[in-house]
Amino acid sequence: MRDRESLLRPRYPRSPERIPKENPFFRDDKSTGSPRRLVLRPRAAAKALGLSTSTLNRLVRAGEIKCIRLDRITLYPMEVLEAWLKSKLERADDEKPCP
Repeated sequence: MRDRESLLRPRYPRSPERIPKENPFFRDDKSTGSPRRLVLRPRAAAKALGLSTSTLNRLVRAGEIKCIRLDRITLYPMEVLEAWLKSKLERADDEKPCP
């Protein structure tokens, strides 16, 4: 019978050539050192913005938010989402403040 530590270790460790390469859809966040996504799928993008997916789709159709379509996959670059939020914040500064 194997002891507890040996049960937690992988039975066949990966050889160095089989270690996954750096994922191009992630970038290390400079402040935390953890990977940061470069693009989001629709559900994750809507959640990040605090919107529903139908509202996000409506904003895309209106041309307010741009997306990338690869075959059947829709991707939202984080830079586009951040720029959209920043533009909304700048417009909100011109109007009356939130309660």
